Amino acid sequence: MAKRRWAVPFPRFDHSPTDQKCRRKLAAIAWDRESRVEIHKLADAIAELDAGVLSPHDVNDRIHNFHNGVSRELWSQYSQSDSDVAVYRAHYDGVLTDDDLTNATEGVRDGIRQFEDIFAN
Repeated sequence: MAKRRWAVPFPRFDHSPTDQKCRRKLAAIAWDRESRVEIHKLADAIAELDAGVLSPHDVNDRIHNFHNGVSRELWSQYSQSDSDVAVYRAHYDGVLTDDDLTNATEGVRDGIRQFEDIFAN
């Protein structure tokens, strides 16, 4: 049985190729931003290594955990062929801003509004 990701079912719509392209572009932006946050945590660990707070083994463990954990989760979340919910969730969580939606298609904007209406209640 498939694991349900959301408590409330989110309606699926057929999107135009233009909507799909727009969602893929927004998904790439969100993936990049979330990856940067996590990679900066690795940079902090390396700084702690240089300061003598962490051992090389500690940093190696953090890199391993990053690769097998959050990195894979982000890849799975944003690289799926159906990226609509990932994009809508990224906007809801503040990863994508309204400025990012300046050139978004109306179909993508409608999806974001519907997603936010569902989860605001």
